[in-house]
Amino acid sequence: MSQKIWLENYPIRYREIFLGYKQKGESPRWLTDREISEGTIRAVANDKPEFIIGRIET
Repeated sequence: MSQKIWLENYPIRYREIFLGYKQKGESPRWLTDREISEGTIRAVANDKPEFIIGRIET
């Protein structure tokens, strides 16, 4: 299958997944592997261009 036909049948979809943190009491903590994995699955299922897992500061 040529690259052109491949891209027509299977378009590339770029997604950004931002990894934040979780608040535990008064201090922040890193996300666990499970939280990252489950968040990534939700991001793919939601099919949005940007998805945030946890909390981020802006």
